[in-house]
Amino acid sequence: MNAYQVAELLAAMIKAGEGGTVRRSGDPLPSRGYYVGGLCESLVFESLDAVDLGDIAWFVAQHFASYYGVWVDTDDNKVYIDAVSHFIFRKNALEAGKARGEIAVWDIKNNCELRVAELEG
Repeated sequence: MNAYQVAELLAAMIKAGEGGTVRRSGDPLPSRGYYVGGLCESLVFESLDAVDLGDIAWFVAQHFASYYGVWVDTDDNKVYIDAVSHFIFRKNALEAGKARGEIAVWDIKNNCELRVAELEG
């Protein structure tokens, strides 16, 4: 998929009120493991109303990755667009999340976020 197609899918997830991940190749997504953002600085929108398709497409075009994710932080309602990595093992995902300064990583099998700071203790 090109950057605009990836951006359209991410924007559709946001509009539907969902978080999610897009694989740039268009191949099926992994069914287990963990997604960790932070391959580059996130694109952050202050609210759902501020989301702009052109900005998302520009971000994807400028930051090549195999996966891109969208996440809405329930603490402040900011919308994050991330270039993400896929990890098989939880330990590796949490270590990468901490090293990258991520707020959370995504547990694919259990369909939930794991807040990095809460798991450090």
